[in-house]
Amino acid sequence: MNKVKFLLMIMFTLGILYACNNNDDQEEVVTENKQNNQTDEITEEIENNTALQADETMDPDQTVADKTQNGGLSSKFTNFDLDVEYKNDISFDVEYTNNQNKVTAEIEDEINNVHLQGDEANKRLMEAFELLNFEENTNDEEVRSQVLEAFNLDENFKEFELEIKFETGEVKKYNFNNNSGQ
Repeated sequence: MNKVKFLLMIMFTLGILYACNNNDDQEEVVTENKQNNQTDEITEEIENNTALQADETMDPDQTVADKTQNGGLSSKFTNFDLDVEYKNDISFDVEYTNNQNKVTAEIEDEINNVHLQGDEANKRLMEAFELLNFEENTNDEEVRSQVLEAFNLDENFKEFELEIKFETGEVKKYNFNNNSGQ
């Protein structure tokens, strides 16, 4: 009988000890996993930066952000080709292409005698693209108006041509002739 009481007492004590466990082991595992994840993220960032430094054949039109797979500038267009002609053969041209692993950007602004390529052009285009909130089904006049405003262009153009390929794959062309711009 004493053996039975002793066994019950041991089981009762073990039960209480088990119930009073404060899960220190589990907290250590969670903390350790968080530290490992942070270490992995830092290691990945260092590897990406090292790969960028090692790549000496980088295309001048390609931005540093494009060489990394995470982070970087992006737009809702995969292709944006704008040509606005003014009197006296002055034009404003934008060419932007975003393929899977390469972005090219160029702005030829004869109005202000500015020519931008690569990172500079891409940065300027991203600023302008942020002002554009049209979609594939937006009215053509609204698209024209937003584009002129985003690039700070005069409405007295002779010809306005825009071809856009949206991320959805749909291609839209917008053409306007303005007799008052002649």
